[in-house]
Amino acid sequence: LTYNLASYTWPGWDEPKLSINAAHLAMGLSAAKANLRLAHELEKGDLPLSRAHWVIGAHYLAIADWPAAIQNFTAAVEHAQKADATADALLSQGYIALTEILGAPTNADAQQRLADLKSQLVVLEYGVFFVQQLDSALAVFKAAGAT
Repeated sequence: LTYNLASYTWPGWDEPKLSINAAHLAMGLSAAKANLRLAHELEKGDLPLSRAHWVIGAHYLAIADWPAAIQNFTAAVEHAQKADATADALLSQGYIALTEILGAPTNADAQQRLADLKSQLVVLEYGVFFVQQLDSALAVFKAAGAT
């Protein structure tokens, strides 16, 4: 439930009928942190830990806390790699690049890494969805003036 609450209160999905305000974002970040705590306490394993860190990073991305977002996306990559979840690892690496782009829009290295990661993702199961997710998030946060 905590993961779902965190996910539903993240504006990066670009859901046209949802209006997520600052209170929703705060609630979502709190739920994301509770989700991570529960994943540890319940010893859920590396893939749930990866996804828990991803959703925390996503919320930090939404509030333009670039260092905290990158820290959590990096932890998500590490746990996804331990779980042999290639698509999840690539997706989280994509979010690191996306965060770097939003923090420094002229970062050509991050733009190239994002393009390369999307090329690797697109051939995997659910890869097209993950690429669309990255594209949507980048568009949402650029439009919101996060850059």
